[in-house]
Amino acid sequence: MNPSRLGVLGFLVALGTMATIASPADSAPFSRPVRTTVGIPLPNVRVASVNFEFHPSANQTAVRILGAGKDTLAEACADSGGLLGSWGHFWNGCIPIPPSGTLLPADDGLMHVGVVVRVVSSGRLKSAEVSLSYLPGDYHFSLASVNPTPAVARFTVRTASPVLLGAGVEAICSGSFAVSVSNDVIVKRTLRAPSRGTWVNELPRTSSSFAVSLTDPDCDQPGVNVGLGTDTGSPGGP
Repeated sequence: MNPSRLGVLGFLVALGTMATIASPADSAPFSRPVRTTVGIPLPNVRVASVNFEFHPSANQTAVRILGAGKDTLAEACADSGGLLGSWGHFWNGCIPIPPSGTLLPADDGLMHVGVVVRVVSSGRLKSAEVSLSYLPGDYHFSLASVNPTPAVARFTVRTASPVLLGAGVEAICSGSFAVSVSNDVIVKRTLRAPSRGTWVNELPRTSSSFAVSLTDPDCDQPGVNVGLGTDTGSPGGP
């Protein structure tokens, strides 16, 4: 198992761009009801990072760290490892994330792009999470790594309106995979190494709020994804 990168969970729906598009100069990026929001809990340590891929529209994405101390330092970087979607000429390097949050650079809204968020705190990040708010180009969201590896890798997604999703785990990952809606577990599957992965083309319930988790995750190589979606039978589709 590679401890620095973890194939975890993904969110993938290709329903097209939202009909209501906010201005790039959105003055309240965390509160607009048409936006998709994602929460990624951080490990209970002082230094942590997450790596994820998603598909924003041509509008900027708001990112901040919730539940961390005032002395917490954080930054967001364009993924440069070649494992997730590239920002091309739209963004490279890193930008700081102040306590009030920041906006990521905008791209052309046509790509899946990768982001690394790194967090350093003087105390443990007991209840801290990375929070994203954005207008989706499509609903692809894939949490590709968490460092250090948590006992339960998890994220939540809220969409502007109910959507029908699929869910799956990359074949090289094992663990207990679950998808919940309103605290009700609607999918639960245990994958044991050597795993062949799993995929549910349509979850049993349409919803605007999902929680996805992989308990005791174990992945044999870096850069893997676990996915959710309606337009493909495997994680990381278009």
